[in-house]
This record gives sequence, structure tokens and C-alpha cells, in this order.
Amino acid sequence: MFGLSKNVYRNSEKIFFQHLKRFQSTTTLKYDVVKSRDSSIKITKTCLILHGILGSGRNWSTFSSKMSEKYPHIQFILADLRNHGKSSGFLPPHTVEQCAQDVLDLEKQISTRFDIICGHSFGGKVAIKLLDSIPKSTDLNPRQVWIFDSTPFPLKLENSTYKLLTFARSMKHPFSSRKDFREQIMSQGFSEGIAQWMEMNLSPTSSLPTQFIWRCDLNNIHEMYISATTINLINSLKFCYEKNISTHFVFGDKTETIPKSDINQIKQFTDLYPNRNEIQLHILPNAGHWIHVDNLSGLIQMFENSCLK
Repeated sequence: MFGLSKNVYRNSEKIFFQHLKRFQSTTTLKYDVVKSRDSSIKITKTCLILHGILGSGRNWSTFSSKMSEKYPHIQFILADLRNHGKSSGFLPPHTVEQCAQDVLDLEKQISTRFDIICGHSFGGKVAIKLLDSIPKSTDLNPRQVWIFDSTPFPLKLENSTYKLLTFARSMKHPFSSRKDFREQIMSQGFSEGIAQWMEMNLSPTSSLPTQFIWRCDLNNIHEMYISATTINLINSLKFCYEKNISTHFVFGDKTETIPKSDINQIKQFTDLYPNRNEIQLHILPNAGHWIHVDNLSGLIQMFENSCLK
């Protein structure tokens, strides 16, 4: 599941854009905006991107930056889901449903329609839930939804993500150094790339900047994950047809997180609507779970072919 190249997330964290600005609110999700530096260009579309468990919005900075350079009329909202990144202090329940409501609250707060909603992994489930969370009578329904290496079906507990989350919750902190933190993660069989990616969830302590603590709430994240193991969102897909929302499922051809049976079930669901094409399935070559890392150019091309016509 975690086939990341060395230093990929450390490098991505060091990427800063002149056109990226962090917005904060005490009651809604924190988010970054990636858009053209040219203020004379009119923004005509907004794309929201939702990350996965233990990630943050900035995981998608490189993808969004390259897209905004090619398509300056689109701005990208990189949200931190509750209990992740800068989005702290949220009250329970910590569920997929509540994460979808958080997105609706954010959309209302910034008064911007999300024309395109993308969700990776856990964020994909939130995006699917949004299909039936937005009232049909409003003009807030997205034109397109993209689900990256995720399905409507319940997550499994026996996978690498849950193993990593369980170990992270057991780690004693503060950590004496970032190196010490990475070594502990790698001692459990995870790659250096995963250790560096997890390192993005650390913040220096206020009393001793050379020591580090978690900046995310692992117990609440655990509740979010458990929620995703108990929810089946297949019926939410019917709203793609009722609301005419073009919905794209993208799976890496090397993914180890999505059973082929899940993909077949989605195909079987679309067979119920033989004369409609709102739901489309795509296979991205040379990509595993981290499609935006493994084949960034291929993912951008897929967007160009299907989303930006």
C-alpha cells in the first residue's frame, strides 16, 4: 500500500508556492488555496481535494500546482480533514458522514461552489458520501467527482494503514528527534518514505523545539477509520444519476488496497443503468495506491481528457 519513493514526501513538504495561502477558521476545516499568480485571470472553476487517513491537504500540492499552471482559470482547495493537519478541535462524532458535513460547512463559509471534488483513499469515501449529502434542489452539487483508489465499500481492518495507525497510537512522545521518530516507524517494517510522510504530522514542542509531538489527534483519527469499516456507500452512487454528476473512479494498476471484487461490484452497479455514463472507471498504469506520486503526468492527462474538456 505504501510504495513511496525515498524522500518524496519530505521534498513535497518543502515545496512552497507564491500562489498558496493558508486560511484558518475556528469552526471549519483549514485549507490551502493553489491558484495562478496572475491576478488578472478570472477563476471560473474550483476543485476541492480531500486527502486520506494520516495525510493532509498539502500531500496534493504538487498535483495542484502543476494543474493550476496549465489551467489558470481553476483554483484548488486543499482541505485538511478534521483531526488532520491544521484542522483540530472538532467535536465527535468522528465519522465519514460528519466529514462530509464538514465539507458542506466549508463550502458555505467560503461561499464558493466546489465544481469538482476529488477524494483519495478515505477522502474518496467522504467524496462519495457528499453525493447524497448535498440537497438536489441546491446549486451546490459538483459537476464532477473523482475517487482516487477508493470504493464505496467498508474498509478492512487488516491492512497497512491500520497497522501504521495502531503503532503510531502506541508510540511514546515527545520524540527526541525526527530521526528517532523515523527509526521507530521503520522498525515496524515501513519504508523510509512512509516514515518521512508520517513525519509531516509532527510539530516541535513549545518548551523544547528540538523535541516533537503529534500535531494530529490519533485517537480521533482512529474513530474516523473505524467509521469507514462499517459504512457501505454503494447506494450513494445512485445520486450520480439523479443529479447528473459525472463520477470517475481511478485505480492504479498496481494497487494493493482495492480488491478486484470491489471494482467488479461497482461495474455491476453501473450495469443497472445501461444507457447512462455518469459513472466511469479508469485504470492508471504504473501506479499503486499513491497515484499522484507514482504517475503524476498520467493522472494529469486523465484529468485533461475527461475533466477539462
